[in-house]
Amino acid sequence: MNNWLRMTCVAALAAATLTVTTYRSASAHAMLVSSEPAANAVLATSPKQIKLVFSEALQAAGHTITLLDEKGNKVEIGKAMLDPADSSKKTLIAEVPRALPMGKYTVEWRNLSTDGHSERGRFSFTLSEMVEMTLKFAFKAGKDVVACGKEIKNLGARRTTAQIMDARFYISNIRLLGAGGVEVPFALQPDGKWQTDRVALLDFEDASGMCRETGTPDTRDIVVGKAPAGKYTGIAFDLGIPFELNHADVAVEKAPLNIQALWWNWQTGYKFVRIDLATNVAPPNDKWFIHLGSTGCGKMDGHGGGDPHGMANKPPEKPCANPNLATIRLTRFDPQRDQIVADLAGLLTNVNIAQSTPKPAGCMSGVDDPDCRRLIPNFGLSLANGQCVNGCRGQRFFRVEAVPKS
Repeated sequence: MNNWLRMTCVAALAAATLTVTTYRSASAHAMLVSSEPAANAVLATSPKQIKLVFSEALQAAGHTITLLDEKGNKVEIGKAMLDPADSSKKTLIAEVPRALPMGKYTVEWRNLSTDGHSERGRFSFTLSEMVEMTLKFAFKAGKDVVACGKEIKNLGARRTTAQIMDARFYISNIRLLGAGGVEVPFALQPDGKWQTDRVALLDFEDASGMCRETGTPDTRDIVVGKAPAGKYTGIAFDLGIPFELNHADVAVEKAPLNIQALWWNWQTGYKFVRIDLATNVAPPNDKWFIHLGSTGCGKMDGHGGGDPHGMANKPPEKPCANPNLATIRLTRFDPQRDQIVADLAGLLTNVNIAQSTPKPAGCMSGVDDPDCRRLIPNFGLSLANGQCVNGCRGQRFFRVEAVPKS
């Protein structure tokens, strides 16, 4: 090998070695991954400790966590230490010995990773009093309000005319979105009729007209709860009922989980959404039902088979294969001036309600139901597994608009 070639190979090897060394050095910095409280969080109760999770393992000592009030004064907290519950040694904790008063706080931290690198940073959180809030909902088809006894035109792929025979849905796990998209829990206020501390029912039928067979006279277009005072710019909630509440016995449950018309059976659980439509099409295509709920909940006892309308005498022992619990996330929502619109026209985008597979007509959430193929994706869900697709961002059912001026 001549000298020039030898020098070229040595230089290339040295460059490769330098590249690997530099990469390893850069990757060893312990960067903040998450925190409790979260950055920009709005809390209703004082935290009992500050927890910081980093990307790399930390040394046993050499760390600091400082808590400052809104005037920049230090607040007494415990010494920063490795969390004994984290065997990876990536977590720092500092106890907060006394309840903090309301106000804005800043956390400043400095760590020391196992390779000797040190990083520092800061973030803020706010303690605020809980205030009562009312979340307003509406049921529309485009710009038109949907109600019992009122014809709705131009629905779905064939621009079909229809009327509702039922229109109700459950929501749960409500969060308001604060600065930076931080989620703040919205505490539901139980009222013995429309909402428990975990689930709320929205009801847009009044048992008049074609709604009288399964409907009830009372309606509900609000959800009442409490959240820390502050400015919110969005909302997130689950359309449906969590698994641990979904497979109860409707005969003994408290309202609003005691409605037989919104329940299939113990095995399948509740209908998260029930929207029944009577179309202007000749029989047998004069009905089209939208019943969203969990499927694939195990083999049913009794004679129900795979039909969610069959009988089952006990709840499933493990979560359903297709939970069909859509997570709805809406930005640019101000609880003080906006309402959440459930848009029937949006939900039926590209859905042909002028024709259906009989027994039953419409979509019952089954993976093999042809009527569900275009509908279920409009909830943001996969028909194949009942999970959100891309965070349910493709849902077409809910949108935000300003509350109309009276």
